[in-house]
Amino acid sequence: MAAASLVTGFALGPAVDIIESHAGWRTVERSFRAASLPLSVIEERRVYIPYAGEAALIEHAAREIGDANLALHIGRAFPFRELGAYGRYVVSAPTLMAALGRAVRGLRYATNTGMFALDVGVREARIAFSSGIEGQSGVNHIHAGTLLLIMDLIRQYAGSRWKPIRVELDQSKVPNPDCVETLFESPVVFGQQQPAVVFELDLLQQPNQQQVPGRKQLILSDLRQMVREKPRKDIRSVVESVLELRLLDGMTDIDGTSEILGLGPRTLQRQLQAHGIAYRNIVDVVRRKRASALLVETRMTVSEIALALGYSTSAHFIRAFQRWTGTTPNAFRASLRTGSAIARS
Repeated sequence: MAAASLVTGFALGPAVDIIESHAGWRTVERSFRAASLPLSVIEERRVYIPYAGEAALIEHAAREIGDANLALHIGRAFPFRELGAYGRYVVSAPTLMAALGRAVRGLRYATNTGMFALDVGVREARIAFSSGIEGQSGVNHIHAGTLLLIMDLIRQYAGSRWKPIRVELDQSKVPNPDCVETLFESPVVFGQQQPAVVFELDLLQQPNQQQVPGRKQLILSDLRQMVREKPRKDIRSVVESVLELRLLDGMTDIDGTSEILGLGPRTLQRQLQAHGIAYRNIVDVVRRKRASALLVETRMTVSEIALALGYSTSAHFIRAFQRWTGTTPNAFRASLRTGSAIARS
């Protein structure tokens, strides 16, 4: 199986606020449901979500609102720096050339399939984007929104009044091309091979006009945590990522996981079995990690944690935790507190 396309939850940006302001909270709920995404992603952006899920969410909301350019409204309100540590790393570069280089090299920490490519000509430069979900429903929203993110990045170096030479979109037809050009504030060429922003070559040497204080600047070594947590590619790791996302709502059933991955439950089982993996074992791994984190980092009761992990009773959770660790949840938590007290003494 080709790995499911994943993207950092930060990529949702202001989408929820824009959708709610246009059509109310019920539309937000219906859009998340249509995309098979848990609403908890709104509060926990550090998880990775299916790229196709983000596209489906915006597509559903755009249809319900009746605005084919919804993604452009979202993108115009979305600063590049809001893409988590990746965004902050890129915008702290000293020149636009350095920033685009960081954007190209660092994108693997934000998505496992997306790619930026910088082409330098005689008088023009072109930054193109490939999402890895071309042909899927709603991908036009992802492409348009990403180009606006790139334009925001360039403006940090070229100035707030800068406009592109042109924007290139891979869509061949749009309902209102004049409106699209107005929102992009530039000429738009449709039906191109890849979405791209074209700009003046000499801008590449422009210095950062919003210099970040030295103590707040990020360098590549600051991305070590992102390296450890970058979106995964093999089938087991992709399923783990989806389960981590679904566990925010206490859900672990294979039907819901396979739906997010665009597979049937039996197909997913067969593909896992081909690698010697059982779905229930992946569920155990994800639940164990989440249980340990909740016991360490929160004051939730054992019953509350059991519910959060999708167990019908706390007794079922306690038995599972004993099987994983050889101790009870309360004993595990107490041992950590004892260890902390000894370390402080």
